[in-house]
Amino acid sequence: MQTLLAVVLLFCHCQTAHGVWKRTIYVSALNGSMAADCGTSIKPCKSLDFAFRQVEQGGSNSTRLVLESGSYNLTSSVSFLRVNKFALSGDGDVTINCPRSNTSLSFFVAEDIILQGFTLTNCGDWHASSVSKKDWIVDNPKFMTAVFILYCKNLLVKEVEIKSTPGVGFTGYSIAGNVGFINVNFTQNVPLQQDNSSTSPISPTGEYAKSGGGLFLLIGKANYSTFKISTDEVQKFVKGNSLYTIRDCTFLSNEAPLPDFEVNDVPSIPFSRGGGLAIFATGTSGNNSVLVDSCLFTGNKAVWGGGMLVEFQKQCQNNTVKISNSIFEKNMALTAGGALRMSTIVEENPNLVPNQYYIVDSEIIENNATWGGGLVMFGSTYLQNGDKDGIVLIKGSILARNRGTVGAAIGAFLANLNEDEIGPAVPYKLILDNCTIANNLVVMLKNNVLVGQGTIYVDEVPLQLKNKVFINNNTGTAVLLDASTLEVSGHVEFVQNVGYRGGALALYSTAKVEFKSGSSILFLENRCEEKGGALFVSSQGPPFVSFNATGFKTHKCFFTYEDEEIDYDDWNVNITFQGNGFTVKDTNPLGKAVFASSLRDCRRTGELRANNSALEWNIIRYLDKYGQRIEIKDEVATEPIDIVYNRNDWIVAPSQFFNATVKLIDEKMNQVYGIVHIDVIGDTDPEVKLKTGSSLFLSHDMVENLRITGYVGSSFSVELRTVSGTLVFKTIKGLMLQKCFPGFKQKGFNCVCSNSENDGIHNCSDDGKEVFIKKGYWAGMVGKTFTTHLCPENYCTEGYKSYGTEEIAYLYNTSTMCKGYRNISSLLCGKCKTGYTVLIGGEHCSDSCSDLYLLTLIPYAIVLFLIVMAIMAINLDFFTGYLNAWLYSYQVLTLLLNEGFSLDSFMQFIIGLANTQLKFQQEGTCLLKGIDDADKLVIMYLLPTWVLVSVVILSKCVQKKPDCCYSKHVKAPFRAFCTLFVLCYTNITSISLKILFPARIGNRTVLYQDGEVEFFQGKHIAYSLIAIFFLAVVVIPFPLTLMFTPFFTKCCRPFFNLNQVKPIYDSYQGCFKDEYRWCSAFYFVCRLFLLSIATYVQPGPTKSLILQASCMIILVVFVYLKPYKEENKWINKLDATLLTNLSLITILSSALTQVNKDQSEIYVTIIKVLAYVPLVYLVYIAIYVGYHRKDKIRAILRVRLQRRRSLENFSETDATIGRDNIEGQHMSEYASQVMGDCKESKVA
Repeated sequence: MQTLLAVVLLFCHCQTAHGVWKRTIYVSALNGSMAADCGTSIKPCKSLDFAFRQVEQGGSNSTRLVLESGSYNLTSSVSFLRVNKFALSGDGDVTINCPRSNTSLSFFVAEDIILQGFTLTNCGDWHASSVSKKDWIVDNPKFMTAVFILYCKNLLVKEVEIKSTPGVGFTGYSIAGNVGFINVNFTQNVPLQQDNSSTSPISPTGEYAKSGGGLFLLIGKANYSTFKISTDEVQKFVKGNSLYTIRDCTFLSNEAPLPDFEVNDVPSIPFSRGGGLAIFATGTSGNNSVLVDSCLFTGNKAVWGGGMLVEFQKQCQNNTVKISNSIFEKNMALTAGGALRMSTIVEENPNLVPNQYYIVDSEIIENNATWGGGLVMFGSTYLQNGDKDGIVLIKGSILARNRGTVGAAIGAFLANLNEDEIGPAVPYKLILDNCTIANNLVVMLKNNVLVGQGTIYVDEVPLQLKNKVFINNNTGTAVLLDASTLEVSGHVEFVQNVGYRGGALALYSTAKVEFKSGSSILFLENRCEEKGGALFVSSQGPPFVSFNATGFKTHKCFFTYEDEEIDYDDWNVNITFQGNGFTVKDTNPLGKAVFASSLRDCRRTGELRANNSALEWNIIRYLDKYGQRIEIKDEVATEPIDIVYNRNDWIVAPSQFFNATVKLIDEKMNQVYGIVHIDVIGDTDPEVKLKTGSSLFLSHDMVENLRITGYVGSSFSVELRTVSGTLVFKTIKGLMLQKCFPGFKQKGFNCVCSNSENDGIHNCSDDGKEVFIKKGYWAGMVGKTFTTHLCPENYCTEGYKSYGTEEIAYLYNTSTMCKGYRNISSLLCGKCKTGYTVLIGGEHCSDSCSDLYLLTLIPYAIVLFLIVMAIMAINLDFFTGYLNAWLYSYQVLTLLLNEGFSLDSFMQFIIGLANTQLKFQQEGTCLLKGIDDADKLVIMYLLPTWVLVSVVILSKCVQKKPDCCYSKHVKAPFRAFCTLFVLCYTNITSISLKILFPARIGNRTVLYQDGEVEFFQGKHIAYSLIAIFFLAVVVIPFPLTLMFTPFFTKCCRPFFNLNQVKPIYDSYQGCFKDEYRWCSAFYFVCRLFLLSIATYVQPGPTKSLILQASCMIILVVFVYLKPYKEENKWINKLDATLLTNLSLITILSSALTQVNKDQSEIYVTIIKVLAYVPLVYLVYIAIYVGYHRKDKIRAILRVRLQRRRSLENFSETDATIGRDNIEGQHMSEYASQVMGDCKESKVA
């Protein structure tokens, strides 16, 4: 109605003025002339400049200047002083262009001015401003403007376009009366760019100001104007009661810039305010009405108020600003008010009537600013002394897709003029009536503000949501209230908003929500990042916790009702929380709907802090996203009011990293996140301290990576305290620092890794609790000392934990140290579990053994005896010649491989055959219940002993019963003995060395193969004597005798004739050159040496180096000597090949620890292939023998025939004595012919 009235008044004023023109001058660019008498409708003037001179000559009062259609140039500035009733009117399409710089149109002390029907482009001249030195560098800086009016009453600007001004398009100082801008376009009026020409005198001195913008109006007195008039005359232009109508206007791409000189904090300085429209009211101007109707503000820029700025200063009162049916889009402000900034900054005066602002049926879309991306309001408190309140009413409007850091859509701030902010003055009120606030975005401001907040940000200003208000899809919390009251008097919906704390609504300080009867509010599918999916409340008051009284409340609940006497359940209100939650799943499972720092002010009388009925009232519903009712437990959370801890978590060793249970419990008995301050205080030793980077920790279930330093046995206490919200304090007393974990030792105030003292420790974990043991080592406590030692093969667990890129260490754990069937408390895992017995032929233990298994010795003995009989009958003598190196290769192959290296199962079977270690069961065989590993070693002597004894028994039987069937097939028993002795030698040697292998563990010396057997004590004395016997009688003497046969024959002649066993020595030495007959002991010595290295030298680089060097030396010695006879030189090549193969295997195996995983796989494959080289040779020999089987049979028959004929020529006694000689001679011939064996006869 006010807009319509204003238009009618302006129209009547225009028509009245049109009828009283005393003079009319016509101008025509096409038909005009430059005659002195031009200006009539019949004879118009041609030039606009000439027409203005005509006006000056005849007087400008009551003069109308009419421009016919066309384009006109204004080459110099035109100024009118004290003009009354003047009109510049275009008739048709009229354009006024300023081809020269510093050209403008100005009026000083004017009345009834009409500008109508033309376009003014590229115009602008310097005019003195009314800015004082206190707001600028100098007084009255000059600024550029196209139209400048100072002191004017009644102004109508209609159907005019002002564009491309290098400054402000239109400037009016002290304009009053009926002022109208109807259908006026302000386009691209932007600042003059600085250069070196005389037309651009802008400089940092401030004398010339950088300016821009569409329309600037100053209502009230221009106090600092350089143009002086009398005080009485001024009152005519500033008395107020004026009507300012801006209707159907367009403000497009105008810009009010920052000045060229440096300013701090970007204050509200002149020339930087209101990019499209700026209205300032100052002095005592009052009762004015500003109507902005059906206008478009788009693409404008300013420091304050990108689209529009309205500001009332000093003692301006009872003014009304109404914006209706207008659109603000894509405007930008550097600081505040992307679309619109409205402010009232008045002096304290109890009699001032507040100003009012209305925004009706308008759209504020896609605007941008730091404060108030859409619009921002800033106003002072006032005294209520009448019926009129200070309000900002936004009705039926849309605010969408605006961007800002604080208040993306709306920012409302208060200047509290009360003393100490407490007093009689009240704030203005912001009302949203039937509005939609949607899709606004809070953005981060670089450098200055880290996190923005609030689509609607209200600071101390009451906010009323009236009728229906929809707030949807906004970010940074839809509505944020700081010490403000939100009044809900209709239906409000918060839908799918997102925020950091509180997705829909956040209340800080004394902020609260007041519900009117019949009101309702819906929080639907809102999300937050930290606390309160829909609502976040930071309650007021000190952070105490112990005060439980509710009879007297220090503050009101953040939810209030218009009738404070009614109980919560009886409010006529509907509050619904449905499907609210968090932006990131599982970050915080509580407070999906509401997070309040405390609910203490919302409790009923008599309720306690914990588990009260707050927010469980009948008026509130909690629903899931499908609309089904749910429990309040996960929906509402508060700050913690209790700390739950586990005392046992604090029983730790010095410098041990540990996690402690610290649970924070809120008022709804939920477990919540929070910051906890932890302090460790030594009771007697001040050196007991918490060693962490900070004493503050984020806690939910556990506080991680804690560490306490001090001496073992020091007592201490722990203090737990919350640091935000409600303060909670707990103390844990009577704690003591424990002993260092196994593998660690006390050094200073810390427990450090003892890897420098224990070779078996690879490293320790950083948390001070875990120790990694090198692969192949055992670790455990011996007395009070943590000790490591090499673990016997297959005793300790193989469940190695990968450390780094290779499996070189495993995590020490007593429960998993030993294999499952071994006693974890035994040294070196050497003892089976109680009720278990060690198996023969393996390292496993079994609980199913009994003494009845001794009966199995009978079939085993019979089978072995039959095998020996078969070997003697076959006269097998392969291992003293061409298969010597083959057998040696497989007997020492496993000694040359790294610990833990595993060949395939078939190759393991072949190696078992070569070492007479046959397994009838995969894990071993029971023999006797209750035996241990020491017993097993001694029992293992039975196999080689029985084999050799069987040979002796059979030999004696053959000698005594030469005519029996079996004796006739046994030609040379010593050959079988040689073969079986070679097979058994390695086994006897290995057993003996293991029995005599001690292990020093802590202060104990035990048997390495059985850590529970003290070395050379108890039964081990007997076992050691047996082992020494075998070493002294068999293992060592035999190779020495082979090496120095003549020497030992001579030395032993007094008590034993070695010639009696000469056939055995000849069997070993017969293939060698005479000067190298001692080389028959070569492989025996090598076996003994390598077995000794493998048994007694610890795994590591030293052992690897010794093995590599040994293999190379053995190879070099053999190749250098070439000990076999010339006719058997192929055996030299064969042995050299197999020894070279062993050397390669040793080198590749040692290199496995130095290469990466891919290379390691290649090396392993090569080793497994090389392991088959001796087997390939064996297969070749087998094929060769099979191929010549017929020749072999014929040779045997021929030998037997010759033997019968020879025996016919001897007596029975002579035959017995010479049989072996004759047989040996013929067998040598056969071996040379068929097998390629030694041609030299073996004397019986």
